[in-house]
Formats: sequence, structure tokens, C-alpha cells
Amino acid sequence: MRGAVIGGLGLFWITGLGRLMLGGAPIALDHLLAWALAGLLCGTLFGASCPRLAHCLLLPFSLFGFGAAS
Repeated sequence: MRGAVIGGLGLFWITGLGRLMLGGAPIALDHLLAWALAGLLCGTLFGASCPRLAHCLLLPFSLFGFGAAS
């Protein structure tokens, strides 16, 4: 279960931000959301099938956006 959450959050950020940076400049919000949700689904499936590998590869990306900003 934890591997699925880490995989989902990790690939959500990777695909969403990656599409935003590497794609064409003006991108519609629905296309960006579709890419991010596809990454979430693929990451969840990857994390559920290979939890140890998902922990090693995607843990830093899954914590992105949850920093201790004061």
C-alpha cells in the first residue's frame, strides 16, 4: 500500500512537471491534468507491483511540495 502511494505521488509530479517543462509553451490545463493523472495511475500500479523499487526510485519525488517552509 505504501509503495502504491509513493509511486503515485512520485510519477504525478514527474509527469505533470515534465510535461509542463518539455512540452510546447502554452498548454491547456486539461492536457496537463490528463498527463499528471496518467502518471498517478501508472505510478500507483508500479508501486503496487514493485514496492521496494518504488521506494528507492520515487521517494524523493513523492515528497516534492511537502517541504517545511516557515
